[in-house]
Amino acid sequence: MHRTGTVNLRGLRPLLRAELQWGMYVHGLQSVAVWHLTWVQSLADECQRRDVASLVGLDASVFRRAYHQRMVQEVQQALRKIYFAPSDTREAGYIETEHFGMRFPGRSSYVDLTCISQRWLRDLLWDHIADALSSPTCPRSAQPVDFVRRAGAGLSAFLEAEAPCGGHEPSMLRGEHIHCFVADLRNRERLGLAFRGQARLDGKRAKVTENSRRMVFNYGRALLRGALNSGSAERIGLDRGFIAAMPVGGPGTPRSRNPFLDEVARALADEANLRQLADGHDRHDRGLRDMWEIIIVTGRRASEVIQLRLDCVGRYGGLPLLWHDQTKVGNLNAAVRIPDHLLDRLEERRQKTLAHYADRHASRLPTPAERAHLALFPTDILNPDGRRALFYTWFHTGFRSWLAELDLGGHYVAHQARHTLATRLLRHGASLTHIRRYLGHVSDRMAEHYVHLTQPDLDNVLQHVWVAGPGTAHPGELLPSDITPLTREQAQALAIDLSRRSTPAEGGFCTFQPVVNGGACPFNLDCHNCDKFVLSGADLLYWRRKREQWRLLAKTDAAVECVHQTIARLRRGKAQISVAVVARRADVSRTFLYDNVEARAAVAAALTQVGERRTGILVEQDGEREATWRERALNAEDALKAAHAEILAQRNRIGELLGQIRDLEAERTEEAIQRVNTENTSLKQRVRQLAADNRTFDERLKAARSFASRTGASPTSKPGVPTRFVEGETIYPRSNRRRRASCSALRSGAACCGAGMVGA
Repeated sequence: MHRTGTVNLRGLRPLLRAELQWGMYVHGLQSVAVWHLTWVQSLADECQRRDVASLVGLDASVFRRAYHQRMVQEVQQALRKIYFAPSDTREAGYIETEHFGMRFPGRSSYVDLTCISQRWLRDLLWDHIADALSSPTCPRSAQPVDFVRRAGAGLSAFLEAEAPCGGHEPSMLRGEHIHCFVADLRNRERLGLAFRGQARLDGKRAKVTENSRRMVFNYGRALLRGALNSGSAERIGLDRGFIAAMPVGGPGTPRSRNPFLDEVARALADEANLRQLADGHDRHDRGLRDMWEIIIVTGRRASEVIQLRLDCVGRYGGLPLLWHDQTKVGNLNAAVRIPDHLLDRLEERRQKTLAHYADRHASRLPTPAERAHLALFPTDILNPDGRRALFYTWFHTGFRSWLAELDLGGHYVAHQARHTLATRLLRHGASLTHIRRYLGHVSDRMAEHYVHLTQPDLDNVLQHVWVAGPGTAHPGELLPSDITPLTREQAQALAIDLSRRSTPAEGGFCTFQPVVNGGACPFNLDCHNCDKFVLSGADLLYWRRKREQWRLLAKTDAAVECVHQTIARLRRGKAQISVAVVARRADVSRTFLYDNVEARAAVAAALTQVGERRTGILVEQDGEREATWRERALNAEDALKAAHAEILAQRNRIGELLGQIRDLEAERTEEAIQRVNTENTSLKQRVRQLAADNRTFDERLKAARSFASRTGASPTSKPGVPTRFVEGETIYPRSNRRRRASCSALRSGAACCGAGMVGA
């Protein structure tokens, strides 16, 4: 009997009942999916009808409903940790991380090792992973396990194809086999080929890159060296030279990402482009635009933004703040100030998240305890309580597609917004210490990496370095006569001295003493042409930036003129006009064509004109095609009429022939047919008799000829029987005349038989 809120397990086998109870308990510990009680009850009833004794080893596909199959698979995964000890998993070719008290975030506890065909190598890999999971420095993510598994899978596939006995005998392996493996992997990297064997967990074949090749060498070397240190290599007879030949992959080439170009940064923050990001790549409104705006405004890491909680924003003392966790550096619940417009956008996102939660829970709002764990950007996949946030893969896929549509003329990633913000903070006077604290770095060296500087104390000295003005004989030269670099004390003393003997002017300072003491300028305030005008380091950078801006403006005007000339040449040559063609011919970037107003208007006008001309050409082509098809239709109609006439004539002829056949069949009566059949039968018998007589006469003739040849008589006559000739005609004996008569009768009988059969 079924009751509301209760699952009836009576009538099940004891072991099956315990397995279902354990499966429901384990499922309740992890809120990834919802099992309705009706599903559980129907699964129990189905198992009872099938008389299932245990779910272990049962194929889930025997159940017809999909949710039954998912439930059985989840219960089997939970039971696998109970029924199988670690030694059993080693024999079966897989490893359960929960046997060692570890469950990597976002990953299953089951790690398949059956892609490694050599048993000795699979056991070494199992022992290596087990030691890593049992050590005090257990990895926090599954990346080390995945890379050492990939290294083992690649080595196993190579040995299976190239080594003697497929690599199953470790005592036959030598150092040259590792050398061949290394050469093969490097050639695959150079040619852009995929790994040997099944290197990825999803079964796909990954492409060999510099980073993946380096990881395979490093983790493969660690795997083999671990076997050597533990004594496992000596126990299985693995040669020491085979282990020592595995090279070191190295730390890799350190590279830092550049900040966004100014035009790229403006394009990525443009309102129209942001609407395109939200409408075209976030159709279910999960907050893709909100994530990107938080990144470009605050410079947070993408993972930190995606994992934001629901109550992460608010006003504290009148200031809008964003609270987040910097898990990479261990700085939890850190606050950063945000502008008001971003606070309003995040408030709207909070309301949407709450409305989505209410829709999934029958219009019930979350309790305070549930609200504290809600994600600001929750996913819809296995997330009944709303705690799980969206995945970085989802954000990266939408962001990359958006960049491809914008066609900014380069490869850009979201993390470059962090570099851009750090560079702009430095440009506006922030020190490296401020940048490090704002971005959440662990050291000034990391801050230097983001702001792309090599001298940490540059900003401290920048305001105290004084150079000659543009009106002097040597503009930009350091004011001290010596050419040695300034120390911090010298720069500070010089700054104090000049601050007492100078007057601020536009873009610098005036050191002319009457003016400093309050007198009028005798040079009519022509500071830029005066040798008494000096600059600080900040002023020098200001004028250099101004000069760069003027140069860019001149270059922009030349580029716009080149774009106009290119469009004119394309029009004269009647060539295809597009953004890519104009950018390539004019030697400018596509970003310039999108960002510059005049260039964008010129390209848009050219495209409009080309579209109108193309429309006219299409109309003319449609008219020509219509005339051609009209003529073809008339020809087809004439051919159809001729075919109908010919078919009608043939039908008439067929009718006449069928009538003649019926007339011929009607002339013969049943008695005539019976008579013809009787005569035909008698003629057949006569033919058989004459054929037998003919064979007899042939045998006699052969015997007579044989006898005549032995006695010397003529082969055509019998002894004592003369042969006569009458007027050139041979007169045969009587027996021969009978034979000829029989042959004539035989031929006539055969003809009659044939005629009778035809008549019948």
